[in-house]
Amino acid sequence: FFQQNQAGTDVTVLSDADGSFRISNMPEGNYQVMGEKAGYLPNNQGMAPMNSANGTPAPPLVLRLTAQAAIEGTVVDDKDTPVSYASIQLLQQQVVNGRRQFNPAAGESTDETGYFRIFSLAAGRYYAAVTVNPIGAGRGKAMAYAPLFYPNSTELAAAQPLDLKAGDDRQIRIRLPEPVPAREIRGVVVGSATNMWLVLTRQAPGQANIPAFVQTQVEPKTGIFRISRVTP
Repeated sequence: FFQQNQAGTDVTVLSDADGSFRISNMPEGNYQVMGEKAGYLPNNQGMAPMNSANGTPAPPLVLRLTAQAAIEGTVVDDKDTPVSYASIQLLQQQVVNGRRQFNPAAGESTDETGYFRIFSLAAGRYYAAVTVNPIGAGRGKAMAYAPLFYPNSTELAAAQPLDLKAGDDRQIRIRLPEPVPAREIRGVVVGSATNMWLVLTRQAPGQANIPAFVQTQVEPKTGIFRISRVTP
C-alpha cells in the first residue's frame, strides 16, 4: 500500500495461503495497492478512503493477478551455429489515431549460446523480429544477415503470429537464412558531431521500423561516419 500525495506511509505485507491480507491502523485517506508475485503480471488499483465520514470501514479489496506469458528459444545461423547478441523484438498491432500500426512490445538479446527469454508478457498476439549483430554472427564485412520476421520471412505480412494465453510458455527456434552481400553507407554530419551515434533503421511500406543493429559513432572533428554490413 502507499498513500497518494503523502510520503512515508508505504506498507508491505505478505498474503496468507488463501491470498488474504490485513493492514491495521492506517491513517484515513486515498490509497493505491499493488500486488506482485513471481510468475504473475503486477497489478495495482486505487482504493477508496480507508474510513468513511461515519467511521464505517471500506469494503474488502480484491486484487486479481494474471499469470504472465513468456517466449524463449534459440537463434542459429544458416549452418545451425548459435548466434550470440542477436536482438529479438516482439511487435504488437495497435490502432493509433484510427490507423493500424505495429509497435514494439518487449525485447531481449541472445546470450553467448544463442538463447533468449522474454517474460512478463500479457496475453495477446505478438510478432517476433530478429536483427543480428555481425559480431555475434561471426561474419566479415562482405556478408550480413537481413532483418527477419519469425519464422523465416523478410516481410511482416508473411510472418507467423505468436498467440499467447495467460500462463503460456512458448518455445521457438529461429534459423537464419544464408547471409547476403553487404553494403556500406558513408557520409558527413554537418554541424556539431560530438558524442553522436547514428543508428540505421530498415523500413518497408506498412511495416514496423526494425533497427538493423548497425550503428556507428560520428568522428567528432570531421563529422565523417561509415556504416558497414548494410543489407539490401
